[in-house]
Amino acid sequence: MNRSLRDNYAYLGNGVGITRTHRGHRFFVSTEDFGLSPHVIMDGVWEEAIESSILSLLQEGDNVVEVGCNMGYHTLAMCEKIGRKGRLYGFEANPEVYALLALNIEYNDFKNEAIIHNFAISDCEGTTKLAYRPSQIGSGSIVAGDHSRSATHFVDVSTRKLDDVLAGISDIALLRM
Repeated sequence: MNRSLRDNYAYLGNGVGITRTHRGHRFFVSTEDFGLSPHVIMDGVWEEAIESSILSLLQEGDNVVEVGCNMGYHTLAMCEKIGRKGRLYGFEANPEVYALLALNIEYNDFKNEAIIHNFAISDCEGTTKLAYRPSQIGSGSIVAGDHSRSATHFVDVSTRKLDDVLAGISDIALLRM
C-alpha cells in the first residue's frame, strides 16, 4: 500500500487509534502499547513470518482456536483465510484488550467467523489475577498473587477449561496459543 501515514492512522481519543493492516483490515489499537501497535500503525504488519506460517496451515472452512488473541491482528488474518464456512474460537482475558478485539472483529465484519470470549483458559474454572503492563498490553499472564516482577497492572479475570468451552466442536485445524 502506498499511502501516507496520515491516510493510514487516526487517533480516536481515550487511548485508542485506528489504522489498517497490510491486508486492508481496519485495526483499532491501544496508543499506550509499544509492542504490536507501533508496528501495525507504521507498517501495517505484525510478526510477518508468524502470520505467513499460520495462514499456510489453514484452508477455507477450517475451525481454529486462538488462546490469547491480543487486539486481533492474527485473528483477522485467520478469519479472512477460513472464510464464512470456518469458525475461529478466540479467547482474550484482558478486558481492555478484549474491547479492542471486539471492535476489530465487528468493524471487519467477521462476527460470523469469530466467536470470542473474555476470559482466561486454565486447568480449572474460577477466577485468577492477570498481570500486564499497558506498554506491552497483549503480553499479560496469569500469576499467583501479585508476584509478577514486570507487571504494573493486575485485574481479576474469570477462567474456564478449554475442553468445557469447546465441548461438541470437532475438527480443529489449528490451536494457536
